[in-house]
Amino acid sequence: MANPLHKNTLIPSLLCLLLANSINSADDNSCVESSPCQCELNDNKHIDLTKLNKNNTFFSTSSLNLTYFFFPCRDVQFIPETYLPKAPIANNHCLTGASLCLYNASNSNLTNLGLATEGKFLNDFPKTLHFSHENVETSILLQCTPDYPSAYLIFSSKNNLLLFSSSACIQMGHPGLSIGSTILILFCTIFGVYLLGGAFILHCLRGARGTEMIPNLDFWSSIPGLVKDGTIFLLGGCNPMVVSSAETYDRI
Repeated sequence: MANPLHKNTLIPSLLCLLLANSINSADDNSCVESSPCQCELNDNKHIDLTKLNKNNTFFSTSSLNLTYFFFPCRDVQFIPETYLPKAPIANNHCLTGASLCLYNASNSNLTNLGLATEGKFLNDFPKTLHFSHENVETSILLQCTPDYPSAYLIFSSKNNLLLFSSSACIQMGHPGLSIGSTILILFCTIFGVYLLGGAFILHCLRGARGTEMIPNLDFWSSIPGLVKDGTIFLLGGCNPMVVSSAETYDRI
């Protein structure tokens, strides 16, 4: 025979675990990438670089023989006559499209350092846009400059760049539907189909009327009691003894 105490505390225990997980998640500074240029954080915050992708804007920075070209949020077919009109080109690996491209004047080669979809936000602070293409790693450290209207790219070291922009700042709100909003919409849709479909089936097959048309009516009627027991369990410090009565066991 199953242990009544175990059954009695199963749902309240799950509530405790969910509460602890939500507290830990609130402190998490992780960045969830929603697009190649958008990153969602907790507390309704986000980073959005899409404003940098306007009017075919691109950024470049040079050091010695190296010149980096960055095309935010998109891949560009790199045509040397447009971006390097007087430079000799031996091999152009950015011609088919690149978001990050490197020109090396010492060998006249254009190297593809990454596509827009290969740029990933790292959970550092400040945030970093990291590209990995054919075993070549390149990082762009995002520097927030809220009072400076223009954006610019700076060479730090080989394959390590700095992007200064107001778009690199953490902003409040979400540029679109958040993950939570999407889940809520899906839940409401599925629940609506379940409720209406169940009511229709019960009406057609059993001739149900009124509240009898609600699917699993006994289960939904027991939820207030279960919520009460879970609340008592949480307020009691997750102590199983506080909800060990026979009445509570019968409800669960």
